[in-house]
Amino acid sequence: EKSGKSYMMLQLSESHLGDTAQFIKMYRIPRIIVIPTSVSWNFHEKWTRLFRNLPDVDYFFYDFPFERMDASELLFSNNSIAVGIDRKQARLKALLHMLSKGYKHLLLPESLFEDFLTKDFIDANAKDVRFDFYKMALQDSIFDMGKAMVGQLLSLMKKTRKPKAAYINDDFMSAAVMRCFREMGLSVPENLAILSWDGLEESDYFITPLTTCVMPHEKMINTALDWIEGKPFSLNQMVLDVEIRAGKSLPGISR
Repeated sequence: EKSGKSYMMLQLSESHLGDTAQFIKMYRIPRIIVIPTSVSWNFHEKWTRLFRNLPDVDYFFYDFPFERMDASELLFSNNSIAVGIDRKQARLKALLHMLSKGYKHLLLPESLFEDFLTKDFIDANAKDVRFDFYKMALQDSIFDMGKAMVGQLLSLMKKTRKPKAAYINDDFMSAAVMRCFREMGLSVPENLAILSWDGLEESDYFITPLTTCVMPHEKMINTALDWIEGKPFSLNQMVLDVEIRAGKSLPGISR
């Protein structure tokens, strides 16, 4: 808006791709920012079939899931770009960070075990570190989800006396866990250290400021603005790094 550009917002789900492609063709929309909130192989196949034949259209894939898909197959022009992170590599970086702080008992979301990089990481460190897994609870509110998670975490924490740290893949979920701990007379990081995910600015003002993996949204947004203004890029695929912002929830173990 500040640059004087006009824009439209369109639903880009698998069920609406055909209608969206016809709309783009009818109105000759030259540039499209695609936010693939959930990209599956069905999306990939439909996108390729419907959009490859649209002439003179450039695409900017925002927060592209490089860990799940090859962006080159979806970029149909020289001026199309995909920007995002590789979540598998980012999670591995998070786990290595937890180890570097000296924690010997890691509590991880069950979904991470599906990642081969995580499996290799566990195999390589199983002799010195204990790994336990909890399930993400599906409740009506974040607090209820946090309460259900705390029950699992407390059960897992009893298995060893080693220094414990949990990886929680949502800053607000981490806040819910900390609140439940406080109501039980426990605290973070004294009873359980936490490494979170998202990097929300608000997380620096939680009861215990979070140590969290920061999504590079500012870099992605600035890249999108440069793309809109027609600035040249040397790469069509930009895999950005996730930075870990130090708070007080994962201080490390004194040696």
